[in-house]
Amino acid sequence: MMMLQTLNRRFSRNRRRTDVAAVIDLDGKQIPAVVRDISYRGMKLSVPLAIPSGTPISIQTLRQDIPAIVHWYDKGYIGVNLLDRLDSPTLIALESADDVLAKFR
Repeated sequence: MMMLQTLNRRFSRNRRRTDVAAVIDLDGKQIPAVVRDISYRGMKLSVPLAIPSGTPISIQTLRQDIPAIVHWYDKGYIGVNLLDRLDSPTLIALESADDVLAKFR
């Protein structure tokens, strides 16, 4: 496990898979996206166009407006660093939004 962390800067022990619709606000332009995984400090989103690293964006999902900066882009996906750490209720809501059985676990 330590080797994976050392070699992969994108590794996060707290990463959780999800599949939640979102909209990226890029200088007033609305871009559809899907949140593919999340952690307290970052997200991976699928996007229809390349967004350069260093670009400030706002991610709108589940009635939340989450400010972030694009960290990387690769073949239809972006990784973002969140400007504010997600609180636990928001992280859980994002994690379980696409899980119809979540309320029973």
